Amino acid sequence: HTPDILMAVHFRGTPMTAGEIAGRFAHAWPTTTRHIRVLESAGLLVQEKHGRHRLYRVNRDMLRAIAEWLSWFELDEKVAAPTRRSKAPSK
Repeated sequence: HTPDILMAVHFRGTPMTAGEIAGRFAHAWPTTTRHIRVLESAGLLVQEKHGRHRLYRVNRDMLRAIAEWLSWFELDEKVAAPTRRSKAPSK
């Protein structure tokens, strides 16, 4: 559910309260808050206090950093992956 929460906040485009996030999913309140805390501790959600409310938004800087890091794992078409050569049978 954690990726679903991140996607919901991202596609909403504006910060959401925990209640708004929870309202989009069928799981219990403690489950929602646990997933929000996981996303916060990973730096993917940022909490902003507005009066008595806490609003959550996606940390786009962190997403960019992750995307940049993941790009290291993309295969360059010019670099061939090593292949195993079968040994010729011994005579």
